[in-house]
Amino acid sequence: MKNNKDFEEVLGEEIVKNSNISKQAVRACKLESEVNGESLSAALVRNGFIKQDDIVDIILRVNPDGLLNEEEIAPHVPTDIIKRSKTMIRAITEDTVYLATGKSELEAKQYFQKYFPLQELRFVPFDKIKFEEYLEKLSDLSRQQEGENLDALLRQAIQEGVSDIHILPNYDTYSISFRLLGVRYIQKVNDIAEFHPLVAQIKDRAQMDLAETRIPQDGAFGLEYNSRMIDFRVATVPAQYGETVVIRILDPENAQTSLDTVGITNIEDWRKGISRANGLCLICGPTGSGKTTTLNSSMKELDRFGKAIFSVEDPVEYKLPYITQVSANPSLGLDFQDAVKAFMRSDPDIIIVGEVRDINTAQNMMKAAETGHLVFATLHTETIRGAVTRLKDIGVDIKELKYMLRSVLVQNLVRVPCKNCWGKGCSGCGDKGYIGRTVVSECTYFPTQKDVEKLLDETEEPWWDSIIDDAYIKLKEGKTTSDELIRVYGEEARDVMRKHIEEDYQEAMDEKITMDHFRKMYDKMGEDYINNLNGDNDVE
Repeated sequence: MKNNKDFEEVLGEEIVKNSNISKQAVRACKLESEVNGESLSAALVRNGFIKQDDIVDIILRVNPDGLLNEEEIAPHVPTDIIKRSKTMIRAITEDTVYLATGKSELEAKQYFQKYFPLQELRFVPFDKIKFEEYLEKLSDLSRQQEGENLDALLRQAIQEGVSDIHILPNYDTYSISFRLLGVRYIQKVNDIAEFHPLVAQIKDRAQMDLAETRIPQDGAFGLEYNSRMIDFRVATVPAQYGETVVIRILDPENAQTSLDTVGITNIEDWRKGISRANGLCLICGPTGSGKTTTLNSSMKELDRFGKAIFSVEDPVEYKLPYITQVSANPSLGLDFQDAVKAFMRSDPDIIIVGEVRDINTAQNMMKAAETGHLVFATLHTETIRGAVTRLKDIGVDIKELKYMLRSVLVQNLVRVPCKNCWGKGCSGCGDKGYIGRTVVSECTYFPTQKDVEKLLDETEEPWWDSIIDDAYIKLKEGKTTSDELIRVYGEEARDVMRKHIEEDYQEAMDEKITMDHFRKMYDKMGEDYINNLNGDNDVE
């Protein structure tokens, strides 16, 4: 490439050609980079248009030397190792770590392999000046991180993909737990003498009242991590031995998921609904079921440049560029219904209601859908028909739905097992047994009023697969385990597994399949699949 401008021009063209990012998004980020001086790739990642992993792959396709302006800091790699090996980390993806070394590649590999045992180590050109700047950044961080330092704790949690940090005081100790993939794990237990300084750091950073320990408080702050800004929400609760502190980690990388990779089985029915020019689309599920991620993934498929999109949430979790996002604040007189009213006066195309809780919000939502806008809303219900019941309980005239309802999606999250140990725990998955989560769901689209009327008629049998049946399909496909379904759904999961396994067994008998072959059908479910039914079935 002749110069950086030429490189970024080619990079922009390659991104549009080989990803779902529009020309308008690339152009907007170019205009931003001209103002603030950052690279096009940094602007795209910061704005959430592309993941760091994906931009690294595209940069290397355009120019093998294109990572010269990229760098990452891995909290678990000691600064001493960086200095001794004279090696800096250029980029980290799911499968590969890109290093630049001033020594031999073989020596650098010997140093770094134990810190990245499951990833391939690749090397890109070394720049002495960049390396010295990198060392200076590491030195600054090291000076900040003494004792049980807050930044060190936060960076470790981000590195491990944690969603929440729980800090709980006891009589003479306190514990720090990480919530990973929806489950809490104790990380460490320390002397209570270290507890109060740590909590003071957190409350000071979150602009909370340090002297007040008798009532709950909320706060927030941000931290730059590998060229992206991570937001943290803090909540304290007064308890017997001191304040319990929970820190929610809002990493924008976690919001960069496409609808194709979320795991929604009947995704095309959802897409049909959100492609309509107006009407109501509902995303339902319990707290922690991934509704926000699905909502953000849906927004990525809409034209946020050609259409005016307004969102009200409580509070805004992930910042989406070129969308007007409002945090509800009832104490200041700004609740959901007031926000929706304000949106209606602001020339909107699409309105997003973070949660429908009361009749006033619901009525404003319905009015927006009636007047030609596309409306997204979330509800805390666990079935498609439950969404109708919930709206009815709030006070909505459900007959109005037949004119406006487009799609309803209900979802929950189950963990995906480690391929090496299948939920048992091994060194490859940090002894957790699981490496990610996927969505189990039920979803349907209503192309006509008659289809909505069928939904409203409770005597009509559902024509869609239920969420628990979808969970069983994911189990049979090897995308989760029976233990995980029982953890999420309890006895209901046992009943559904028992029903399906008996049906499958009968089908196997009818086709004269041997028992050995039948059991092989369930290999992906884990060896304890049938045992989890407590012997209450006829399959032996």
